Amino acid sequence: MYVHKDFIFLELQKTGGSHILRLLSQLVDGKNHGKHNRLNFEHNDKFVFGSVRNPWDWYISLWAYGVGGKGAIKNRTTNRNNIDYYNNSLPKSMGKNRLTVAELFLATYHDIFKPQRDWLSCYENTNEPELFKKWLYLMLSKDRRYDIGEGYAFAPLSKCAGLMTYRYLRLFTLGDSIYKRDELSSLEEITLFDSKNNISSGMVRNEALEDDLIDVLQKAGLTLSDENIAFIKNQTKTNTSKRNSTSFYYDQETIDLVTHKEKFIIDKYKYKPPLL
Repeated sequence: MYVHKDFIFLELQKTGGSHILRLLSQLVDGKNHGKHNRLNFEHNDKFVFGSVRNPWDWYISLWAYGVGGKGAIKNRTTNRNNIDYYNNSLPKSMGKNRLTVAELFLATYHDIFKPQRDWLSCYENTNEPELFKKWLYLMLSKDRRYDIGEGYAFAPLSKCAGLMTYRYLRLFTLGDSIYKRDELSSLEEITLFDSKNNISSGMVRNEALEDDLIDVLQKAGLTLSDENIAFIKNQTKTNTSKRNSTSFYYDQETIDLVTHKEKFIIDKYKYKPPLL
């Protein structure tokens, strides 16, 4: 989260956030409050914006990052969680001080029976599309949602929506409503909830990062010089994963799976599936 006197940037994982943060830190005076943090204070009418990405591409990037040995998802799905995770990391992800007894039981129970070897076998090679497909089926299975951690399984929307929709709504809405509202288990209710509770005033699409960033900064009230604009457009992307093109990894069945699970993001930002 990058805080400037006129705006706040909230970083959704694997959507070009590291690159945007680097650009912002060199363009304006502000302060970084950690990666992927939610707003936990009044934003005082500041202009809030974030970043988003084509969901089909987003899942490949998340998987490829894990194949490279990086990322919390790779760590949580292939290892048992420790006490600090239950006492600190998991409740913090859900915006609370501690888990309830019932939440602690469910989290530890599912962790004990997590198929670590199945998960681990998916992270061997970014040149094997079948490994990505196997990983994707695990990621988007209702039976494996507790393996992912970070409170995803405790949100009713996890019954119908994928991790990207969960992270998006957790980041761009305030409070803990996504854990308490059982009706958030349908696309219609998720869309309605977002329309009433989303705090963002602009969004940078990863696919048009430079142009969208220039646009949202100007909407936030910043005056960008020609030199500023040229700087934004000429910088090399940051923290990219090594991988093939999006269509290399998908078949029609897995395209349809992401379409079903991330339909909220797809519809809101008019994303199109990869061509086979």
